[in-house]
Amino acid sequence: MKRFVLFSIFLMILLVIAKILEGAEGVAAPAGEHTLYMGEKPPGDEPKIFAPGIVSKEGVTDYVISFSRDGKEIYWSRARSGVMSCSLGGDGWSEPAPADFGVKYPGGEVHIMADGDHLLMNRYQNLEEGEQGGIYRLKRLGGDASGAGKDSGQALSWGEPEFMIGKGMRATSTSSGVIYV
Repeated sequence: MKRFVLFSIFLMILLVIAKILEGAEGVAAPAGEHTLYMGEKPPGDEPKIFAPGIVSKEGVTDYVISFSRDGKEIYWSRARSGVMSCSLGGDGWSEPAPADFGVKYPGGEVHIMADGDHLLMNRYQNLEEGEQGGIYRLKRLGGDASGAGKDSGQALSWGEPEFMIGKGMRATSTSSGVIYV
């Protein structure tokens, strides 16, 4: 009886360890699944290229990626193309395309703030008369940070950029909204 109890405890410990390891490494989604991380394994301890051929393309320089809190919107900078985006909707992931706000207001190095309703971006080129280069904040138009209105498969629109900080790059923020550059 004592051996049976010890053996059962040993098996339970092994099962718990297996579940912990499985959760830490993640399991890749089958091809075609409409999942977060574009069907890739969730991030682990080892650095790797994200979504090769989709977000990270051979022969171009992609950098400074930012995910919405719910993981359904992705923005990143692509050299000579500006801000790129794609989003997860009812029909799966949209094709990567230049973000509308990045075409209208050239810049890059986007950071989605914790509230999900604001993003920060660098703007130093193609500024209008009287505009200053630096970090700008844009407010989300339509939908909200909870995901309402995100089922179209297209990234939601963002408002006019508001100048925040001069002479900064790669802005980030805290959960309470404090901006650091």
